[in-house]
Amino acid sequence: MKIYPHYSPQGSVNSYLVGNEVSKEALIIDPGKITGEVINHIEKNGYTLVGVFITHNHIRHYGYGLPTLLKIYNPRVYAADQALVGKHGKMLWGDCTIPIAGFSVECFSVPGHSPDSYLFKIDNCIFTGDSLTAGITGSTLHSFAAKTLAEQLEKKLFIHDDALLLFPGHDPPTTIGAERKFTHLSIFKVDKSMVNFIPYKK
Repeated sequence: MKIYPHYSPQGSVNSYLVGNEVSKEALIIDPGKITGEVINHIEKNGYTLVGVFITHNHIRHYGYGLPTLLKIYNPRVYAADQALVGKHGKMLWGDCTIPIAGFSVECFSVPGHSPDSYLFKIDNCIFTGDSLTAGITGSTLHSFAAKTLAEQLEKKLFIHDDALLLFPGHDPPTTIGAERKFTHLSIFKVDKSMVNFIPYKK
């Protein structure tokens, strides 16, 4: 497996091209913006793009890139919002495993940052979208959503080994071990805007 990260200043988001060197197939996680560089990675490696996985329905994570991909390739789209999937793929519901591109993509529903938020695990890597970035959980609209997100991350993310790599929708990669040490899920405080919930240390 090879991972090609791509940062888009338009929306300040990370996208990830995940290639299988054996099957010569590839997936894209959160196609925030698809540039010539991304297309070149696909073409130069001889990949067939077979899937697009979207962690949540926030336009910065798909709006600039998904239409471009659908004009050039014919991938199946996987997301928990039917508006994103349309006629191009499969709507995700609950936790599931999808065999695609020679991988087993484990899909974990983690509502909180948004109702449709998902984590995607491929081998020893987990793509977290905005549910978790380095040192902080995703923003939420109210305390119930913050509590829900914390509970889901405890059950579905922090059960994994410390060495697993995390690839977020924003900011640099991290590991389960680092986040277990620095991200506190059980205690939240409200910021001044009364919108985002951020973890803090006592």
